[in-house]
Amino acid sequence: CLPSDNKEDLIEIAYNCMRRQKEHENQAINTHKVAEYLVDVVLHIRDTNDKFKFSVRDILAWANYMVSNAKLSFAEQAIFGLETIFLDALEMLPHESQEQVELLKSNIVKQAIKQASLILQEKFTLEELSEKRGTEVELNECRFGIRPFFIDVNQERLTSAKEDFLFDAPTTKQNLFRLLSALSLQKPVLLEGPPGVGKTSIVESIGSAIGYQIVRINLCEHTDLADLFGTDLPAEDNLLESNTAATERQIRSFVWRDGPLLAALKAKNTWILLDELNLAPQSVLEGLNAVLDHRGEVYIPELNKSFHLAGSTRIFACQNPLKQGGGRKGLPQSFLNRFTKVYLRKLSTEDLLHVVTEKYGKYFDQLNAYFLELLDQKAEGNLFEIYSGKESSCKSDSFDLGARLVRFSEQLDRGVASMEFGYKGGPYEFNLRDILRWCDLLHNPQTGYILGASPSSFQAAFKDFLLTLYERMQLVYYQRMRCDQDKSYIRNVFSTVFLCDAEYLNQVSNDVALYWTADKVYLNDVVLSRKQADVLDLVNRQEQSPLLLDSQRQQLKQIIETVHMEKPLLLCGSTDSGKTKLIDALCVLSNRLCNTDIIDDSVTGSFQQIDLNRHLEIIYKKVETLVFSCVQRAFVLHTQSEFVEQLWNNWSMYNKLAKVTTEAQQHSVLDELKLFSERLGSLGKIIEVLEATPQNCQVRALQQLAEIKSQLLLLQTYIKTADSLNTGGSFEWVDSQIVTSLKCGQYILLEHVNLCSSAVLDRLNPVFEPNGSLLIAEKGISAQDSAEVVYKSTNFRAFLTVDPKNGELSRAMRNRCVELSLSRDTYSVDDLRAFVHEQGVREMEAIDCILRVHKGLSQLTEFNNYSISHLTQFAFLSAAYRRIGYELKRAIYVAAMEVYVYSANTDLMGYGLSYYQNKLREVVLAQTEVFEEVAVIQEDFLSDVILNSGNLNSLTLIKRQAVALKVLLDGYTEGKIPQKLLASLFHEMEKLKLDQRNPQKLIRHFLYMLYESSAIGDLELRHLYLQPWLSKDTAFQELSQNLYNCLQKRSNTDTGTLANLPWNRKLIPRLRDYSTAESNSELNPLNLSALLLARLVVDIIPVSSVTTVQQMNALQYSQALCKKQVTEKYANHLLANFSSFLEVLHTSLLEDLETADLDLPQYAHLVTRFHWFNRILATAQQKLLYNNELHVPLMHKLVLHFQWLEKHLLVPLIELTAKSGCARMLTIQDRTLKKKKKK
Repeated sequence: CLPSDNKEDLIEIAYNCMRRQKEHENQAINTHKVAEYLVDVVLHIRDTNDKFKFSVRDILAWANYMVSNAKLSFAEQAIFGLETIFLDALEMLPHESQEQVELLKSNIVKQAIKQASLILQEKFTLEELSEKRGTEVELNECRFGIRPFFIDVNQERLTSAKEDFLFDAPTTKQNLFRLLSALSLQKPVLLEGPPGVGKTSIVESIGSAIGYQIVRINLCEHTDLADLFGTDLPAEDNLLESNTAATERQIRSFVWRDGPLLAALKAKNTWILLDELNLAPQSVLEGLNAVLDHRGEVYIPELNKSFHLAGSTRIFACQNPLKQGGGRKGLPQSFLNRFTKVYLRKLSTEDLLHVVTEKYGKYFDQLNAYFLELLDQKAEGNLFEIYSGKESSCKSDSFDLGARLVRFSEQLDRGVASMEFGYKGGPYEFNLRDILRWCDLLHNPQTGYILGASPSSFQAAFKDFLLTLYERMQLVYYQRMRCDQDKSYIRNVFSTVFLCDAEYLNQVSNDVALYWTADKVYLNDVVLSRKQADVLDLVNRQEQSPLLLDSQRQQLKQIIETVHMEKPLLLCGSTDSGKTKLIDALCVLSNRLCNTDIIDDSVTGSFQQIDLNRHLEIIYKKVETLVFSCVQRAFVLHTQSEFVEQLWNNWSMYNKLAKVTTEAQQHSVLDELKLFSERLGSLGKIIEVLEATPQNCQVRALQQLAEIKSQLLLLQTYIKTADSLNTGGSFEWVDSQIVTSLKCGQYILLEHVNLCSSAVLDRLNPVFEPNGSLLIAEKGISAQDSAEVVYKSTNFRAFLTVDPKNGELSRAMRNRCVELSLSRDTYSVDDLRAFVHEQGVREMEAIDCILRVHKGLSQLTEFNNYSISHLTQFAFLSAAYRRIGYELKRAIYVAAMEVYVYSANTDLMGYGLSYYQNKLREVVLAQTEVFEEVAVIQEDFLSDVILNSGNLNSLTLIKRQAVALKVLLDGYTEGKIPQKLLASLFHEMEKLKLDQRNPQKLIRHFLYMLYESSAIGDLELRHLYLQPWLSKDTAFQELSQNLYNCLQKRSNTDTGTLANLPWNRKLIPRLRDYSTAESNSELNPLNLSALLLARLVVDIIPVSSVTTVQQMNALQYSQALCKKQVTEKYANHLLANFSSFLEVLHTSLLEDLETADLDLPQYAHLVTRFHWFNRILATAQQKLLYNNELHVPLMHKLVLHFQWLEKHLLVPLIELTAKSGCARMLTIQDRTLKKKKKK
């Protein structure tokens, strides 16, 4: 049939539609002119735009709109209806710009107003109409909406109103008005708009506001009509989750189960939301036709029954524009004209600022008040301008953080749109989601700026704030970029918007300090809690946990920030960039289980044949956890040996039965059934023993024992009625790894998600939203007559990995994730050494030789695919050949030839493959020829430097910090500083000129730094670890003992969290617990550091046994005078009191600085001040007598040094300790004054 596009026919159709309804409502009015007006406007739209397509349905919809809104004036009916049915659809045109569409809409509205005047003599203006549009959202017990469109509120409220969605943002309010206008028609509504504009959220929020139930169904290219309407499915639920006996169940039968769409059609007060409509296959679209048009029904052939759309039930559909890609397709016009189309516009600057201010305005006000309190009261203006020293040209808010956040994001969005940056890895999307993530990171107590950090000044506080702001920006915007040019562009924008030096902030943020305790891991100001691992998790943990590489600390820190945000993380990088290893490291560090899966068509799960062995394995794993936990507790407490023996015997019996089952020999059907029953019985005995667990051996996990026993009984009951273990014909639903992780609150790693169809992956979109959930449509409606919706558990976290060479994800999915880009070319030399060492190569010279070979081969040509995999394979083969008897030099050569040369199958130089392989061989030969194997077995110092994520404890920390000292002590006997070995351990040490230093002084300083970086909690372990290494030199041992005693004496000052962190906060100042945890210590860390520094720098006063005056120096003579061991022939007042004065001063330097009023500049001067004591002490050790006469020049020197000592050391120390009233310093002051008077 040909469509009727004749004007007269269309007028009659519209007239007939309006007349019937008016007559039905007893409102007999002349509608022919109105119908003529409608058709005339529609034909004008068609004539002015070639791309405009309309059908009779559209004209009828406008006619129905006017009838449905009879209470409105004609102007409102006509123009609001025109906008709702026709003009919104114009914004969905794929190749029209926003300006063109706005101009076209304006012309159409002007023509409609003009035609109303000509045809109907209805005169009105656009300004008059604008006044009739409501400006405020109204919500009360009876209705919700914006004047003049309202929806009745369901009095039997099914859901509570959402408080986190803001309707009053300007553009959101316009979108809401258009949607409410569309709802005045009894037609489905199609919402289209870019990602992040709030398509799904606005429907869900309206439904919640009026108390309706929302059924959200995500469509994809693998969605089938059976998934929506229902089909015959197995009658059994999951065997272990069923509460009914096997005999009562319909075994091996199929029953009809409604799909979620059919169930929603049957329900009252329900709205149906079909998300990602343009991802659905054509068969599904055709199957929905009858539900979406005027019929409003669906016929189910299997039930031979039709189901009608209830009056209160509305259908919504959402989709991203076709140009977003990701498997989206253009929908047929015959399908689209069944909808009222609403295009949701992108949020404007005003909207973004409104949302940010509403959500985080109070927090911004707190920051403003905090900085203003630190600022000089006379200063006025914007805080960013005050900090930068820039003069304000106009009046502005003192703290316009929200406006600057929005400006930054929009500037990046404009940069991407104009292709100024972001060409690699694009297209990128910057919208409200990113700004809210940034604000959430700042506001989150685990990642945000710490207000109570007690800064010294406004400049210091604001500098820390900008650093925090920049680091959180890195996670949201910066780290997704895949080239340096794009990152540089973002840094420049940040500098411009926030008036700061982004290059400096970037340099500081790249320096990530790592520290750990038994229950926490610290990466600068981000903290990862390490939960107590289950014994089973520890048993099942990989034998080799991932390495913690220096070059990946920043990425690991940002991953932890994402975990705190509870957002999905998308890791993008090529092969060998460390995507999976980073997630493994995170899970090992936090002691959390991470499931690994690859997305396929069965996203949510599938029906599978009942596998009794699988169910037994599930129960076995749970029991195994309990057994290990109880036995571990008993061993730790050294108690209940009889209970442990009984439990272990039963456990051994079960394992024997399990071993018999898995043996290769064939078993008959009856034997298999008997063995299975015996295993169940044996497992039941273990459970009986666990039920009688003594009180002191019980663990919290035993609370699951009742549920485990119930599941075992279900399995035993099923087996009693079974003839064999073959359950052919019996099916049950098995959840996918994703659903299991959602339910149990586990981490999940989805690898290579870009190998999966984007349309299938977008099925997970609702999971990655706040309060996410997943509808399992494939399972049908359960026995409880409700579709299963899995809600996201608290601890659920999702990590996705992609390799860009396999394509990109859809923009909708990328926009829901926090994206990090990883490069495989960022490994440092220390990281590469760690890779080689982990493969079994321990000799430093061999490690360096392997690295030289790999580097030489990689640099031979500009393009090559040599990566970390080649290096680790090379190192592994070298170690393997060494173990079977090869000389190390030969092993390295053979391994390099196999990994690099023989495997080369592509000519990368352009001279033929043979030539290229010869060049590779020359590089290998040249590097291995210079290698000389050391005959002496070297100690493996590198093992103390390399950090393994599964072995972070106090001893590991001490070993890493002490390894440089060990190397120095090892080479101390030769009197040389092993600079090369130190540089092999820490590559940065290569820049230091240590060979010009005194080895003894260097060792003393390294020893001092070990105690300076200690925590009160690990002090004793640190001291015990150092003792064997220092035993060869009593001077070092004595210094270590003095430093230890100094700290031990004051070890009760800090307890709790801070006891396990370095007491000197200046070393790693950004650790979050320094600012958030309460300290019990009244001692200033600078004072304690000064006490240690005094023990390092201040020389010990020597005590001599010389008895002859002629051989004595001035100090010895003074000491002998005090003991009255010599004659007073050469005595004077200075010599008589000199030794006692030095003793008192020495003791004061070592003890009284504890109460000194120190700040950082005064602390820095202490080193030079201490040397004045050492100088007078060294001068006093010169010979006193020459030719049996007092050496007068020496006395003059002593007097001069005493005056210097008084000026540079005594006076400053007396001032520093004046407030504390130190008795010793008062004594020194008195003696000094007396000496002056004597002189």
